[in-house]
Amino acid sequence: MKNKYDYHAAVSKNSCLKPVPASPDKRGMLVAFFFSTLLLFFSGALSAQYIVDFEGTGETKTGYASGTVNLSSLDWDMTEALIGTSASDWKNGARSARMRGYGESAMTMLEDKTGGAGNVTFQYRRFGTDQQVAWRVEYSTDQGQTWTQLGNDFTAPASNDVQTFSEDVDTPDDIRIRISSVATTGADNRRLNIDDITITDFVAQGSPVISASPTTLNLDGYQEGSGPSTSGILSVSGEDMTGDISFSQVSNFEFSFDDVNFFPSLPDLEQFGGIIPNTEYFVRLQGGLTAGQYTEQLTLSSPGANDVVVTLSAEVTGVPQGLIISQHVETDSGTTPKGIELWNQTGASLDFSTHNLVILQGTNGNTPIPAVTISSGTLDDGEVMVVGTADIGTHLTAQGLGSVLFVPFNFTFNGNDALVIQLNGVVEDTFGEPGVDPGVAWEGNGVSTRDSNIQLICDITTGAPEGWSDPSIRFENVGGGQDLTGFGVPPQPCSAPQCSIDEVTFANVSACDLEDNSYTADITVTYTNDPGGNLVVNGQIFAVTSSPQTVELTLDSDGLDVDVEVSFALNPSCSFLSEALFTAPQACVIPEPECGNESFSNMGAGNSGSYLTYNYVGDDGYDITITDARNDQTINGRAATIRNGSATVQGAIGGIGDLTLTTQRKFAGGAGNLTVEVNGNPVGTIPYDATIQTTTISGINVPGTVNIEIINPNIGNDRVAIDDLIWTCFSAPGIQLSPISGNTDESGTTATFDVTLTEEPASDVVLTVTSGDITENTVAPSTLTFDASNWDIPQTVTVTGVPDGIIDGDQTTTITVAVDDAQSDPSYHGLFATIDVINEDIDACDEPVWEVVNITTNSSFNNGGAWTPIPGGFSANGFCGGGCQEDVDTWLVFGPLDLSSSTSLNLLFDASESFGTTDLTIQYSTDYALSPCPLWATWSGQTLLTDPGAIDIDLSGAAGQSGVYIGIAYTTDGSTGYSSWSLTNFEIVSDVCPTVGTPVVSDCTIPAPANNECADAQSLSVPAWP
Repeated sequence: MKNKYDYHAAVSKNSCLKPVPASPDKRGMLVAFFFSTLLLFFSGALSAQYIVDFEGTGETKTGYASGTVNLSSLDWDMTEALIGTSASDWKNGARSARMRGYGESAMTMLEDKTGGAGNVTFQYRRFGTDQQVAWRVEYSTDQGQTWTQLGNDFTAPASNDVQTFSEDVDTPDDIRIRISSVATTGADNRRLNIDDITITDFVAQGSPVISASPTTLNLDGYQEGSGPSTSGILSVSGEDMTGDISFSQVSNFEFSFDDVNFFPSLPDLEQFGGIIPNTEYFVRLQGGLTAGQYTEQLTLSSPGANDVVVTLSAEVTGVPQGLIISQHVETDSGTTPKGIELWNQTGASLDFSTHNLVILQGTNGNTPIPAVTISSGTLDDGEVMVVGTADIGTHLTAQGLGSVLFVPFNFTFNGNDALVIQLNGVVEDTFGEPGVDPGVAWEGNGVSTRDSNIQLICDITTGAPEGWSDPSIRFENVGGGQDLTGFGVPPQPCSAPQCSIDEVTFANVSACDLEDNSYTADITVTYTNDPGGNLVVNGQIFAVTSSPQTVELTLDSDGLDVDVEVSFALNPSCSFLSEALFTAPQACVIPEPECGNESFSNMGAGNSGSYLTYNYVGDDGYDITITDARNDQTINGRAATIRNGSATVQGAIGGIGDLTLTTQRKFAGGAGNLTVEVNGNPVGTIPYDATIQTTTISGINVPGTVNIEIINPNIGNDRVAIDDLIWTCFSAPGIQLSPISGNTDESGTTATFDVTLTEEPASDVVLTVTSGDITENTVAPSTLTFDASNWDIPQTVTVTGVPDGIIDGDQTTTITVAVDDAQSDPSYHGLFATIDVINEDIDACDEPVWEVVNITTNSSFNNGGAWTPIPGGFSANGFCGGGCQEDVDTWLVFGPLDLSSSTSLNLLFDASESFGTTDLTIQYSTDYALSPCPLWATWSGQTLLTDPGAIDIDLSGAAGQSGVYIGIAYTTDGSTGYSSWSLTNFEIVSDVCPTVGTPVVSDCTIPAPANNECADAQSLSVPAWP
């Protein structure tokens, strides 16, 4: 969120001041003064402008090295510059540009802004306390070919005052700018922060222009129950005006001229001689609002000018949730000790001066009333506080817990009195059942609220605002009513059971795969008390399921024994090593050699001017022998200078295709040629003279293991330095495919790959391109032709996804590129290459649109048990108070569905349940439209939902039919309590998505019969839904 800074504009002492009377309905409004000297103008209306505030998604750069960053949809080059986020960076928000201030430090647009430019504005300030250098702004209207300086050089002052650069450009041409240091040398940090770069559109002179800055004002919000927010500043001006500027009304923001007196709206801003000088307003979010994000548009209007819209935004955060009772003591003798421990699980520190804590007590089943109010002190997240009788405070001090927040209060509760914890009026937790007298205590499973010290069960970290009747669901015994063990110490998580991996076995070791020399093996891991997360087997990651778990490893074929090491990512110490568990199959593919590159950097220790014989291991691990040579000369680093000898690379695998060498004659002499031999046979010569030159001998083409020798015949007694010996591998004709650019999907998106040949052909080579499944992917073009002029120039194949209207998951298609032997060079006959592409399945059925049908509701304060919309779904809760037993019969209904082409139907959703044991019933009907009420429809395929979780209901019995309605019923008489159900993320899954028709409107009313004597004497009874 932007924190707007203050800036001050100097006013000439000769500036005229004109008072503007306050509107009569704005009592107490500070009289506004307008300066006739225009302090800051933007040439273009801000309804069309380019703004860089460095806050956008992906707008990051963490290093000074030159790089391209996309800022507000246009690419910029940032050299000796980064996007800073540190505390020393000045920034109007979370990020700003940091210019290094030496060398070629600059920010340069690589793309043009269209619409011309009226004005260029930005804010700047020194970084930290760095000394500063001069900077300049330039613009280009010819795509960066030439640059024109805008305004004068500028330098940030040696202070923390934020400065504004603002200059008019007034050009209708497309434009780009750059900001750079004036000096291009130096090595000291002279860092500068820049933010909020704005380039307005060009507006022809004479058109009215409204200027506002900023156009998005993000204010610091506040927490519910407090407010108003801190203020931000909005600056407004105008030029070439034909009328005043008026402001639209907003609902939740207010305005001021002095940051003291605030008003709900702004009066018109008057123009004088076509000019409205820069005027500052303070803007803030009103106080006392409920939690939520508040965003409104303030529109600035004037005759003939483009409207300017300023977005005002601030957030009111809710009262933290999670202050819970973690311990309770009720004495078994006398009146003390009595007290509670409260645990902060809100995720934030609590300040009771702004979030008053009220503890209410409901005595003997009466309505809870405030017992103690705490309006001072703080409680850090994860810490506890204690409220209770003085002897509990004495205990805390004796236990060395004097730093724990203790509030002395003489509680009078007994084991049958409920407690309610409120924070700023919001219920955080409840102890017992308000409004219910359980007798002497609430009890269950040996846990009692009377004469005992009880503590929260480990791993319970949320409150129970609606209360409970059985304390054992949340608490466990600590001791008797005089025992204070545990008070003042935050609850600890449950001790995790000891994880162990007990056995690792293998099965199904495959043969070596000729395509990539790999194989697979099934590894079965038996474990206990897993920590969840991922299972790591020989570095390969698998999601933990259940023991024993079998995973498939993919490994390289090498014929060696395989050690298998298993661990859990969340608990690496829980591991197991099985040495030589099985033997890998022998390799079936000989790795293609990489051939060689020798730099001569390992030629002897130190530098020697003597002519010696050198034997050493070269860069690629081959033995190198150099005779009658010295190592003290350089070309691109150390070079071998040969007088009357040679340099030999011995035993290079992979053969040789081409050879490249760099040479230079050292000392006096002439020009000549070095001889190159492979396996003792001359294959060409390399020229040399006094200059540095690099020469390639092509087409040597000797397969197998080779010895390469460079010989100086020394016809003219020349001493020749050689460097950077490079040779390629011997290769045979082949087809080479680049990796696929990505996946396709059924909407028709495309992916591409490139095709080249590996060797120059003697005649044309024609390749056919085919898709292994044209119902998933098509290819274009279908043929490619290569010859001696383009064999190594990539030709692109485009793969297109095909929609199939079937939910079949992502499908893999194999694309084959094969030689058409009849039209191709014989050396390429029979060759082909394949590549796989994934076509992503995007078929999805429409999201269900549910109708709420309430047959019977009760007196519950939760909408009578009716289904109520929540984000992503619906909730229902029929709880109507302790002891209440009233019928509830409420439904969610969706349809009609035409499933005549479908063979399956599943309803998926997420369900959560708390409190009671009310089961839900999910079913379908094919006659619902005839009598549109759940009471009268015929329901089939009933499924009883008893537990929460990720739910998958199989309704395939409805497949092949039309007019199908799905119903979810919350039906109970309250005898077993009332569950609170929340259902979200509904999804329909079918092999063929059903067509959704126009639903009938449900109506469960029974029309009154016509008035007649026979009917008057009759009565009608409707049975309750079972």
